[in-house]
Amino acid sequence: MEKEAKDGEKQLQGKDIVVAERRGSGPGSTLNEEDRRGGVGGVTFCNYTGGHLPRKDLNPVCFYIRLTVLLTVTVLASYQVGFVFFHIISSAEYNASTASTLVLLNWDFQALLSVYFLIYWQRKNYLTDIFKLIHIPSGSVGCQKTKHCIRIVFWVFITITGTVLGLFMLQMSMLLLDKHHYLLFDLSVLNVYGNRNLMFLSMVVSCYTFIFWSVAMLIFMSVTIAVYGELWYFNEHLKKLGEDPEKTKDIGDELLHFYRTHCRLSDVVRALDNTFEVYTFAMIGSNIPTTIFTLLALFVSLKVSWMNITFAVPSVVCCLLSLIGLTVIPAKVHSAISEVEKIIYSNKAIWIPYVEKVCSHASSFGLWF
Repeated sequence: MEKEAKDGEKQLQGKDIVVAERRGSGPGSTLNEEDRRGGVGGVTFCNYTGGHLPRKDLNPVCFYIRLTVLLTVTVLASYQVGFVFFHIISSAEYNASTASTLVLLNWDFQALLSVYFLIYWQRKNYLTDIFKLIHIPSGSVGCQKTKHCIRIVFWVFITITGTVLGLFMLQMSMLLLDKHHYLLFDLSVLNVYGNRNLMFLSMVVSCYTFIFWSVAMLIFMSVTIAVYGELWYFNEHLKKLGEDPEKTKDIGDELLHFYRTHCRLSDVVRALDNTFEVYTFAMIGSNIPTTIFTLLALFVSLKVSWMNITFAVPSVVCCLLSLIGLTVIPAKVHSAISEVEKIIYSNKAIWIPYVEKVCSHASSFGLWF
């Protein structure tokens, strides 16, 4: 019996959709932690910005220092968002600067939410678990196909973050040089701590939390692209099922293996949804008013000066990038999942000639949806 089981296992591995050179993954795998992350630059970015929380049992000192910093920033940012919100409601003068002030409030709110989500994901080990799950179905071959795309997204976010940091520095310079007319928002919202000398602290906190907005969005987009790469790789191999005449007699076993792999991929997508569903809902919900007020601020800036346009354009770019990342990429993932059924039912090699075993396995895909 043992011999038959081993022979069956070897036969199944021979029909594996994954290339022979792949490395194992999952528990007891030889795939190192860096490769498991599949080039997700958001993790590295998160580490260098102080947002990464190391394991408490491995490095307790670093863990508590970073957690203290994050919690301090979170408390300050929460206070600032609350202050600006109540200031706009109670005492703000509604004029040309109102739209820009609302943009500032919305970005502070999104950045604050991003800090909360980063802490939550790491404390619940969601990111670690999803990195492991991604590489189980096909041994990270699909992720390798999307590495170039992930790198592009990484450098886009690095560029945007650098640009925004530069604009924050420019705004601070305007305050120091008393060039307030170039800042088209209500300057009283910067007086959060009741002292003009602490205005810069307010801007530093806003700037730092925006970095975490970039980190959270980068991680979300990178992981989603990696999952799409795995699904795309699976679909491409499924389309080739039955093309080799020599393997036609084994198509039932191949189809069963595809079904098992697809079940693992579905687990990955389920984990992706469970990890990011609240994040995407919150970001889309807050991105809509941000986009509206940003466009209003941009139109007002067109009539003021080129300096105000310089401040408004990056916000428009961030809104568009956020909208694309939160809608288009997840839509591609779910489209790739639903495409499996079309591939199965359009493959004549599966249904003609009729073989009960093959059709039974193929029907399992249909029941899955």
